[in-house]
Amino acid sequence: MTHKFEQFIFLNQLLQKEDKIIVGVSGGVDSMVLLTLLKKLDYHVIAAHCNYKLREKESDIEEEFVKLYCQNLGIQLFIKRLEHIESIAQSGTGIQEFARNFRYEWFEKLLLETQSNKIATAHHADDQLETILFNLTRGSGLNGMRGIALKQGNIVRPLLCFEKEEIIKISHELNIPFKTDSSNLTEKYTRNKIRHQVLPILKSINKNVSLHAQELSEWANFYTTIHQPQTAIGIPYLLSYQTILEQKLPKQYLLHLLKPFGFNKFQIADLLHFIYNETFGKKIETNDYCIYCNKTGIEMISKEQSTPLQLMVHTLPFKAYFNKKIISIEAIEKPIPLNEKNCLFIGLDELNYPLILKPIEAGDRFSPFGMKGHKTISNYFTDKKTQHAERNNAIKLCIGTFIAAVIPGTIDNAFAVDSKSKIVLKISF
Repeated sequence: MTHKFEQFIFLNQLLQKEDKIIVGVSGGVDSMVLLTLLKKLDYHVIAAHCNYKLREKESDIEEEFVKLYCQNLGIQLFIKRLEHIESIAQSGTGIQEFARNFRYEWFEKLLLETQSNKIATAHHADDQLETILFNLTRGSGLNGMRGIALKQGNIVRPLLCFEKEEIIKISHELNIPFKTDSSNLTEKYTRNKIRHQVLPILKSINKNVSLHAQELSEWANFYTTIHQPQTAIGIPYLLSYQTILEQKLPKQYLLHLLKPFGFNKFQIADLLHFIYNETFGKKIETNDYCIYCNKTGIEMISKEQSTPLQLMVHTLPFKAYFNKKIISIEAIEKPIPLNEKNCLFIGLDELNYPLILKPIEAGDRFSPFGMKGHKTISNYFTDKKTQHAERNNAIKLCIGTFIAAVIPGTIDNAFAVDSKSKIVLKISF
């Protein structure tokens, strides 16, 4: 469960280890589990408890309970009491809405007082389902399906990956004490009616309904905030990490783009792991497409390949279409300089036919021009940050059993043009 919590925070980039986090703590099981898990994972947490004085002694008992628990864990605690109960009636709002506004206004002030930068609240997946159903009954449309946002300014909700039952299980496993708010047991409030009457029926139909509600919320948030419609994607497709990380909901953004190509939410989660961990060179794939994590972004290519063949060159000049390239080879006078775009030059003592053009193969090794020793063509491309679309269509020019040149790329040191070269071949592509 702790791992699931940590992964949820990581995948959605809710918190960083250097954050200073105000955690709203009521004393109930949800907030007590949130505070304990964040402390257990070594986040810098500050507890904030509101005492609304609405349940006489029960409110004061909860305050003392939270105070003692924070003292035992060495967590700094701030307490805010509602001194004038009559202000609720004067506000013109319901008790629950007043309490919500009261605590969030205080949380915002605490951010400045404590020089914190995040507020964490203990909303969970069942809360999400309740909110969406509550909004649905009021006819709120797509915006209402957004429910409780994962991130909203400096407010984060790390428990949205858990259902209530899971949170109670965590409290038992980690021996986390909590108090039960008696107002949550009454069906006086609409939300409580949904919680006690509607949710059990829905969960009897599908036990994962709360988690599906969380997914619905994420999609509704994405589609109501997206600034531009999806455009057609060409293959190969390149997307920078900067563009991905600038998105409010990177997971939904990538799914929106890549689902038409067969990628699912689990693969997108893996992809985000690679991106956040800066794990380059990894790939995810479907039957038809492959996505690579390069150093600057992701690259999607089609896995459709032309049938591996080879071309035998028996005479020069030579020109042919091979492996999605137009290749021409000719013998020329020694050129100066040897840096013409899309051209390679090799030097020979004598010209022995045939020259052979082949697609590169796994394990192919050569001695790249200007480098010492040998390395695989694959490692050479990695060092040069060659895009995978180019790698998959690369060609090797073989003379006898030796690789003389890699197209696109460079020549082998043994075939460098020098003053002793009697024949110079120009390979254009």
